[in-house]
Amino acid sequence: GGSDFGVAGLCFGGFFAGLLGHLDDARNRQGPALELAMNLGQPFSVLFAHWIASCVHLLRGEPEPALACARATAALAGEKGYAQYSAWSDLAVAAARFEQGANGEAIVAMRQGLDDCATIGTILFNPFWMTYLARALGRDGQIREGLATVAEALDLIARTDERFIEAELHRIRGELLLLGDSPDQTGAQASFLKAIEVARAQKARYWELRAATDLARLWQG
Repeated sequence: GGSDFGVAGLCFGGFFAGLLGHLDDARNRQGPALELAMNLGQPFSVLFAHWIASCVHLLRGEPEPALACARATAALAGEKGYAQYSAWSDLAVAAARFEQGANGEAIVAMRQGLDDCATIGTILFNPFWMTYLARALGRDGQIREGLATVAEALDLIARTDERFIEAELHRIRGELLLLGDSPDQTGAQASFLKAIEVARAQKARYWELRAATDLARLWQG
């Protein structure tokens, strides 16, 4: 995608380590990636390292450093005219703001970011951002819209085979089904079990643990 191979290897190695459940390893690879990019003096590699670092911090539930990295990405993307990374950095900022509790702001920004992606013709990584939109909609009481977002993301995955976030989407579907005045416990259980099944097939222990925790909480209740 234009980044130095060494920088990309460290960045993606860390991101995938996070998906497999090795969250400290995921974080520890981002510093060397950024250092290498800076030493190479390649603006795109620096931008790329900041962007992946923002995603890793989001995985780790760290909105403040995620926000800082996303804003650094936005500054470089705006300066160099990288439209895709401008859209992605806006989405990362929105996801971080959601984690900080700015729900309404996050919904508006995420919808705008996804619209910007559509304008430039990119769908790569969209399901990842849509997990945050679905959760934000659920928190806002827009459960039907949240479920529709999950369904849209799963449909996109079926067409593109970009499956790294598939298990989490099933988990979020279960989470949404438990909201509102008439919780669907049977449907939620099925969604959590599907999330665990998908995660185990991918050896994605991070997503498996999240879904198993929700399933245990449901059973306990």
